[in-house]
Amino acid sequence: MSGSPTPQKPPHRTAADGLVDYNVVNSLKLRNRQIACSPAGSDVRIVEFAQAFIKELDKRGMPFFAHCYLRGKAAQEAALKAGHSNAGFGRSPHNVGMAVDIVHFGRFWELTRDEWAVLGLIGKEVARKRCIKVTWGGDFRSIWDPAHWELANWRTVDFIPWPKPSKEWRQIVKYAKQSD
Repeated sequence: MSGSPTPQKPPHRTAADGLVDYNVVNSLKLRNRQIACSPAGSDVRIVEFAQAFIKELDKRGMPFFAHCYLRGKAAQEAALKAGHSNAGFGRSPHNVGMAVDIVHFGRFWELTRDEWAVLGLIGKEVARKRCIKVTWGGDFRSIWDPAHWELANWRTVDFIPWPKPSKEWRQIVKYAKQSD
């Protein structure tokens, strides 16, 4: 029928399509960036979640990386001052290695609400499949922080440290940082 309207993509499909960049997903620059953020000092569950989430996004052609796991005092106070956090040092799960910020390679935090919503759904599904209870910053009532993921009830769960990086891992990270 020539008079039929072309079907429109649902908004979530359009948003997901906007995140795809296979050229970047297959690039050495992204791989280097993905290993440059050390999870040392973080809980093994948040590291496992982040790695599985990023792997799932990679499979979908979406270039993302862990921007921050553990955050020290100066960085936490800067985030608070800039309005990116409501928590002072010692009151954020980043300060105790129970959170991660995951951002787009190239666009970083500059995604639409629909794009963040797609990521929220994917991340929650990854967590569910791995039986890791997380809270997404896109669901926060106090501050909207869609790059942020934290262990649910992080104040009351026992900390399980991620193993100290091997000498080989540290050499890979050193090389990655030098090649950017």
